[in-house]
Order: sequence, then C-alpha cells, then structure tokens
Amino acid sequence: MCLCILHIPLHLSTSRHSTQSNEMASNPDIALFQCSWPECTSSYQRREHLNRHLKKHLKPKEFKCPYCTTVVGRSDTLVRHISRYHEGKESFRSRALRACDHCKARKIQCSMGTPCHSCLQRGLSCSYGTSATSDQPQRTLQTHSTPSQIASFNLDQEMTELDKYIAFYFTEFHPTWSFLHKSSFRPKRESQVLVHSVVMAGLWFSNEKGAKETAIEMHQTLMTSIQHQRCAWDVSHSDATNEATTWPIATYQAILLNTILPLTARKQVSSAGLEFPTPDYEILVALVNSSLKRGMFSYPSMLEQYQQSALTPHTAPHIWIGIEELKRFALTLYHVWTIYCETQMSNKDESQDQLSSHNLQFSAPISDDLWNADTIPELITLVEEEKANGNQICDNEMNWICNWS
Repeated sequence: MCLCILHIPLHLSTSRHSTQSNEMASNPDIALFQCSWPECTSSYQRREHLNRHLKKHLKPKEFKCPYCTTVVGRSDTLVRHISRYHEGKESFRSRALRACDHCKARKIQCSMGTPCHSCLQRGLSCSYGTSATSDQPQRTLQTHSTPSQIASFNLDQEMTELDKYIAFYFTEFHPTWSFLHKSSFRPKRESQVLVHSVVMAGLWFSNEKGAKETAIEMHQTLMTSIQHQRCAWDVSHSDATNEATTWPIATYQAILLNTILPLTARKQVSSAGLEFPTPDYEILVALVNSSLKRGMFSYPSMLEQYQQSALTPHTAPHIWIGIEELKRFALTLYHVWTIYCETQMSNKDESQDQLSSHNLQFSAPISDDLWNADTIPELITLVEEEKANGNQICDNEMNWICNWS
C-alpha cells in the first residue's frame, strides 16, 4: 500500500520554515503531517514522529535473542535484555546490528542469531567477523575447505583468493571448452552458481595439495543445488515453449561445466584413488530437452533474446558477444551430448537421437583467436580486420551448421 506523506517543498524551506515556526508557536495544536493509513486520524507536527507512528501499521520487526527464545520489538530492548539476562555475552550493539557475513553477501534478511536461521538451514558456518569494522582476519580459500565453506564465500570481499582458481580455469580448461567469454567475465557480476563452478574447475586443474578432493566435493554440492532448483530451470516437461522469456544461460553454463569435468576427468582420477561421480544423465537430458524447447539451438531465437535491447554503438558489441556465447553454449552442449552417448551408453538408446547436427540452426562461432582477445576493443579491432580481409561474418541460413553437407 502506498503511504502518502504531506511534504514541504524544498524551494520554500527558508521562508516557509520561519512562517511555520511562528504558526506553531502561536498554535501548538497545528498538525503538519497526517497519517494516510485508512481510518487512521493521527497527525503529527514532526515527520519523524509520523514515520515512527506508521511503523505500527506495518508488520512489526522482530529481534530474536541469540541466547534464548525471547523475541522483542526494538533493538535497544534486545540490548537491555541481553545485558540483564545474559551477562557477559556479546550484545547486538557490539555487532552494530549487522547481518552475518553469509546473509550480507547475498543481501538477504538475517535473523541475527548465532547461528542465524539461514546459515542453520544451509549447514554453513555463521560468523559476524569478516566485515570492515571487525578486528578478526578474513578467511582465505584453502584447498582443504569444505563445500559449505566454499559456498559461503563472500564474492565481494574474497575475490583475490578466488581469482587464482578462476585464472586456472581460463588457462587450463577454457582453451578446450571455450563457451565462456574470458574478457567480459566479471565474477562479481556473474551468477554465483556459475562462478563457483568455474572455481571448482580451477581447483581441479591447480594441482595443489587437496585441491582435487575439494573440487569433487564442491561439484557434488553444486549438483545437489542444481537438482534442488530444477523447477527453476528445467522446462523439458512444460507445455509452454518459454521462447519469450529470458533464458537462464548462466545456470545452463554451470550445468554444462559440471557435466564436462566429470565426463573428461574420470580417467585422470582413477589412478590417484579418487572417484569422480559419473555424469548425471538425468540432469544432462533435462538440459538438452530444456534447451531444445526454449529454441536455444536456433539463431532467430538467439536474436529474440536481445530484441528489447536498444542497439547503439555502446551496446552492439555486448549484444554480439552475447549471441556468440549462446552459439558456443549450444555447440558445446551438442559435442558433450555426442561424447556422452558414445562413451557412457552401452546400448543404442532412442534418446541419443534427440539432439543431432540437424538441430544446429546457426552459423559457426567466430574463431578462437578472435574469441580469446584480451579486451572487447581488441576483439572489435580484430573483427574489423577480418572484414577488411574479405572474411565477412555471415549468419544467413545458408551458413547454418545444419545445412552443411
């Protein structure tokens, strides 16, 4: 419900303030701010009094004691309660009433308990000690960290440590499976499931002590999360085609990455006594069918994803890169499906035919030399040079992969 508050125009503040002061001095009962809540006739002379009154109409905020079951309506009341009944315990005032590190990083409401409700549900270590005002040292990512510790990392504060493993991803994994665009990949702006998947692959290729074990555990945690959130990305059994909706490309890229690594790494880990989980066939089939239903193997459908974007000299390169990334995702998924069918299926299965080269209704992506340019301006320069040399990028139907003979 919209709450309308009587407002004094700022451009009248100087003269108006004097007039109001005189009026209030002569008539102390004058009310400048009236409550707009239905059937409420309360009015106040000061805005802050009205704002405090309005809170009574809304759902009251609850402050839960971290040491007992007491719930109060004000933060100062909670401080007094802790001081009186839990002598020697840390009060909320010393925490500046801030959310825990996990909730703050994800910008979600924190119950401010020890542990808070969110961390308790997820089995995470709940802490209040990594903020800028804390004297406690921040955690660093260790190769023996548990999946829960890795999943709870604050991407805003701890990217320095994560950057090392992201770099391993792009130097070791990316040259073979280049479906992400390196120069525009910004971890702080990306989906966390994708960033954590990239870090997982980087851990695997880092060859640091304990890194492979952590990568496997992290993969299992990510796949559990992907499975639990399946209703948000799996449209394979949906009646609607969802062509008009925005594709969850970051989630799909994360699923693809978590399929490729176990598919290609199982032989490497067997000699080390580690057992990488078999690629999840059910998830892979759901990804293939969802991508088919959304039209993600179709160039016209790729263009539709950007039809609402204004085409300007600034946005054009980013739109073009986005479409190229969609092409690379589709082509990589096709290759992964082919590899899986050839290596993991002992008998001929009808599902093997559900994705073939005939579904690839788009032209081949640009070359890896262009794709791996260090910066977007450099990529644009290289593309212009290709055009000048007569190598025009053409996406017409004649050049679609499905029409290659």
